[in-house]
Amino acid sequence: MRILNFSIIFLIGAIFLFSGIDKLLHIEGFVNALGNYVLIPRWMARPLALPIILVELFIGLSIFAPRTRRLASLAAIGTLAVFSAAVALNGIFGDRGICGCWFTITAPQSMGVHLVQNLLLLGLAWTVAVSCKEPAPVQEALASQEVLSS
Repeated sequence: MRILNFSIIFLIGAIFLFSGIDKLLHIEGFVNALGNYVLIPRWMARPLALPIILVELFIGLSIFAPRTRRLASLAAIGTLAVFSAAVALNGIFGDRGICGCWFTITAPQSMGVHLVQNLLLLGLAWTVAVSCKEPAPVQEALASQEVLSS
């Protein structure tokens, strides 16, 4: 079970790191892809690009550290939910270009493939979040409360 859990953590971390680095290396293409989403006004594409990249890099790095793994997995769940909704709505109402997820690997894939990938990753991130124990400071605080109340 530990090998499976580590494999899931490694997969999520590697995907978010690769995606963030790929977007950073192809920032202009990513800005153009963001501008093609029906939910995002074109003028908002540039200001949104760097925060999205930083969130992906944060998730990709933080999921490897046990102390930040739960936070990173919860951030991954939220990010993937937003990305999935954006991809689905763009497919329904816009279909104005590429997804912008990973330029060097998945640019030619359809929005439907990206939606399925995002939902699978969301499910994997959920398993990581559920399997994480509370951070040590929370456990210590709970233990001290039990001592005080007895």
